[in-house]
Amino acid sequence: VAWYWDNAEKTTHDVKQKKPNNWNLFDMTGNVEEWCWDEIETNRVRCGGSWYQDKQGILLHKPTNGDPSICSDSIGFRIAKNK
Repeated sequence: VAWYWDNAEKTTHDVKQKKPNNWNLFDMTGNVEEWCWDEIETNRVRCGGSWYQDKQGILLHKPTNGDPSICSDSIGFRIAKNK
């Protein structure tokens, strides 16, 4: 269900190339981390893991504080769409 270090060939990939998760959502783990708002800490965090992490890292990924002005090919956003 995810792109990570061992299978991503050091790059991002188009959506829907892997199987969906248990809720039938594609690409919610791996490929790129996404910017989220942490309401408890009241700051922005990166969630979901990316192609730059190993398999264990994306499955156990905890939100990471970060500066949203930093650009990287392992940070992006995810869009959920109803059918």
